Amino acid sequence: MTVYTNISNTFNIRMKSGIQRVVREIVARVYQDDDIALIAWNNDAFYHLGADDQVANFLDAKESHTEQRFSFDQLARGDIFLDLDASWSDPYDIEQLFRQLKSRGVIIVKLHCDAVPVLFPEFSHPNTVFAFTENFTAALQYSDYWLCISHTVEQDLHKIAESLNVGRPVTQVLPLGADFNLPATKEDVKLPTGLGKYVLCVGTLEPRKNYSLVLEVFERWCADGNDANLVIVGKQGWNVAELASRLDQHPLANLRLFWLKQASDAEVDVLYKNAYLTLNLASYEGYGLPVVESLSRGCVTLCSKGGAMEEVSRDAAYCVESSVEGATQAIEQLMQGDAYDEYKERANQFQPPSWSSTASLLRQFLGKCQIVEDIAFSPRQAVYISIRPDSVKRSSDSIVRHMPFIDRAIILTSDDTHAAITQKVKDIPLALTILKESELGITDLPEDHQARNTYLRRKLYSHDAVDPNFIAFDDDYLVLKPVTPDDFIEGDVHKAHYFFDKGENWLGGYLEGTSFDKGLWRTTQFLASCGYDTRLYNAHMPQIINKGLCCMILDRTAGMALDEWSSYFNIAKHLYPHYFADTLYRAMGWPDPRAPWLPESVPNNIAFMNYYKGNKINQLRSQDKTETIITAWADTIGNRFAIQRSISPHHPMVTVLPGKLVSNFDEIHCPEDALLSIKMQIDNQKFSLKVAYGHHLLEFDEQSTPLWISIPPHTFTKGGNNQLKITLANPETAEIFTLQAPIIVE
Repeated sequence: MTVYTNISNTFNIRMKSGIQRVVREIVARVYQDDDIALIAWNNDAFYHLGADDQVANFLDAKESHTEQRFSFDQLARGDIFLDLDASWSDPYDIEQLFRQLKSRGVIIVKLHCDAVPVLFPEFSHPNTVFAFTENFTAALQYSDYWLCISHTVEQDLHKIAESLNVGRPVTQVLPLGADFNLPATKEDVKLPTGLGKYVLCVGTLEPRKNYSLVLEVFERWCADGNDANLVIVGKQGWNVAELASRLDQHPLANLRLFWLKQASDAEVDVLYKNAYLTLNLASYEGYGLPVVESLSRGCVTLCSKGGAMEEVSRDAAYCVESSVEGATQAIEQLMQGDAYDEYKERANQFQPPSWSSTASLLRQFLGKCQIVEDIAFSPRQAVYISIRPDSVKRSSDSIVRHMPFIDRAIILTSDDTHAAITQKVKDIPLALTILKESELGITDLPEDHQARNTYLRRKLYSHDAVDPNFIAFDDDYLVLKPVTPDDFIEGDVHKAHYFFDKGENWLGGYLEGTSFDKGLWRTTQFLASCGYDTRLYNAHMPQIINKGLCCMILDRTAGMALDEWSSYFNIAKHLYPHYFADTLYRAMGWPDPRAPWLPESVPNNIAFMNYYKGNKINQLRSQDKTETIITAWADTIGNRFAIQRSISPHHPMVTVLPGKLVSNFDEIHCPEDALLSIKMQIDNQKFSLKVAYGHHLLEFDEQSTPLWISIPPHTFTKGGNNQLKITLANPETAEIFTLQAPIIVE
């Protein structure tokens, strides 16, 4: 694994503060690691920074030249793209880059400092809001992990994602360092005369920093007879011209009010050390570095409460509501009572985090991106959700008969069915744990079947009684013949059993999809939009599941009502490709050979059954009969599959666009006994649609048009007048468009 680290913005603008400082401090401590590669966009392409002099110039904020072009074609599955910098300011298409990376199996990690342009657009320039929002949206869509610089930033990220219903980002907090090496002393630095006893504010003049409030607080304490002066250190930023004018023209300017616009690091250091206290009333901070800087120098520190500044101060700062009254009263208390000595002692005891610890935590995180805890744990536990006593008894009996390595089981059931299930399975020779929903804090369940199942599994799989690796069962899964752990895991590689290759081709029930179908449609849409594979793994058979990884992914997709197995395996195999091997499913009985849809491959080496009434379960009493039934079912589904595969094109599709009909066929070749399914892709518009074939006429509008048109077998015959005609009418313009194609029966 190689970590390709994007430092483009800092490479190009060569600033030393803000995000650029963060990037340089981290890079300085990790760039020599064997698995780190530095890349930066320069003019028209990405380049690799590898030479020592190139990196040295970068760390010193000097111009650095590199002629080694970098191609993303060299990235391998499982590599990491670490977006460490302010990439919203870069000129390349970030969404296209992320999409390209995900298509190559690259894991995307985003360093997230704050979402101010989204949360408080009034605090940012409109161009910044637009660029940041575009970048942030792409990151929400494609990033696999987020490194947040504070818990405040992490919580805000989760709130934004929840409001957009895009799932819950997988996050880790990465505190920033605050250790400084400033050699200057008081004798080296000359400060303005007349500073006296002063309150210090450090930070660029910009709307978010709330300097208008600071000025009001200063004027209030002057009116109240407080003799402290105010020193502001920071350049003039965006959209503060009026405030800057007030400061420059203030009656107390350079008498009691001092604005230092170009202070050096050494001057700032001395100002901190001589300040009576520091004041930071910013409306929002992602981290609050001035607070950490202040406390690191032993300054009594007063800041806004309830956000990142209070968090990073770790109780060493005096935190107040951001108001004139609150700040003024706090300053008076600090200047008149014992509170000052208390907070002076807290500041002296404050231990700032170091950049070395930041780099160490980053390395630990990147290491975890390669390893899944207990991935090789040998499964011995079956885990169910069930409210059907007879079904779970039948399924667990088959486990006892054919899976001797399973010696325990967990069943989650409703409070109402707990007693009945307990009674039904009491004689099963497994170590049983039967949990009530109320024991897991479950009260109200979603009405949607798919949403309900996913929610229950999310609650159950986090329970302490669940093993690190386990076999997930539904109560309609039966084991038909002897199975060993090797059928699920080989070494540390989990076999992920799939039944459908591309979820985009899943049609579902006709005319309206079931809850199962809608769950797959949602899942496919989500996975595709995030750049993941869209294979379908809800194969109606037992699957091996890693507890920790599954809980993380179920949290990632919480509230989205996705299919749990398809989201789990597609995301898991992207994050840890060396731990998963796609394997064709091995279950019979699903689908019913008469169903309007089929898997994209016929299962082989069948060992499991999806049980339902009519499955000839009573005949499965001897191994000979079991093999006979398996063979008969496989032959039936195989014949049906061969018929359907001979349709050309294999996935005929019609797209309804404004003013036209578009198809991927001029003619359709179809066996007489095939079920012909034509996918309908609808653009958002008003229309009426007529579909004519044989002696049939179907009529729809934009509300009722199904996702696909189903034409039964034997509708078309050899030598017959086999035509498909689709007519689109626009009720607003009275335009009519027609698509006609012959059906060639073979």
